Amino acid sequence: MKRKSELEYRVYQMPAGEHCLALFGSKWFRVYGTGMKELHLHNYMEIGVCYEGNGRMNFGEEVYEFEEGEFTVIPKNYPHATSSDVGMFCSWEYLFIDTESILKQIYGESHIVYSKICNRINAKAHLLKGSDYPELIGNIRAILKLMHERKEFYQEKVRGLVQTVIFDIVCLNQESEDKIVNQEKNQPLWISEIVDYIAGCYMEPIKISELSDRCHMSEVHFRRLFLKHMKMSPVAYINLVRINAACDYMRKTNDSTCEIAHRCGYTTTSTFHRNFKKITGSSTREWKKRPEIWERQILKYNIQEKEGW
Repeated sequence: MKRKSELEYRVYQMPAGEHCLALFGSKWFRVYGTGMKELHLHNYMEIGVCYEGNGRMNFGEEVYEFEEGEFTVIPKNYPHATSSDVGMFCSWEYLFIDTESILKQIYGESHIVYSKICNRINAKAHLLKGSDYPELIGNIRAILKLMHERKEFYQEKVRGLVQTVIFDIVCLNQESEDKIVNQEKNQPLWISEIVDYIAGCYMEPIKISELSDRCHMSEVHFRRLFLKHMKMSPVAYINLVRINAACDYMRKTNDSTCEIAHRCGYTTTSTFHRNFKKITGSSTREWKKRPEIWERQILKYNIQEKEGW
């Protein structure tokens, strides 16, 4: 039986009160990847700018060649991977954007425009030449520069530019057809809708049969398709979301483990502890002693489901 490839769920914590996180520095000048075997996804939209080097970008099952001067726009929960050409060092800088929080502030979560824009943002992944989109890449680089320098009022400036970038991407997803992977092909719209539903309801009991009913599928068919597109079972994904939320509560509150477990959708603390250990590699007691180390080293969830789930 053919072994399934691994998929990592990488979770980034957004700074308090912010909607944008920048990653840059010497650690991002390196040889990327070991081939195209390990896909990963993020909990926020990722924008990457390539300053130097060549290689391949994997969007799900599609592979494209990238080079210096290009940039990527990748929706949250979208499987992808970066791989340098053999022995070549590449230089990238990244922005992670909490698009949904920004759009909620503008429209309100219940507004019909909010849902339509979220769906469009999450519909496609792009690999684009900066020279073809000078205004968009200019705003992206301006955000990175502001985040580098952190001068007076940089946060206010970043917020304005981030909104501009988001709506540029909304328009891009409507108009551009160059080097686009349509999520309808590799990751259907119902996947995004289910992922959004789980994000909003993880604190409540979630039955897989209810999720399948929302998609008008049999439970067996739903499980099979979810595993195919997300590279993990629905149960594994729900646990990832719940444990990520639990870590956030432990970081920001002094609530008891029992309170946090129930708040994150677990009916028993034993189930919570078992899943926490499985996903993070440490107990809650160990995690509380070194949350900053866990964020750097263990927040790269490595989940592999067995065949036949």
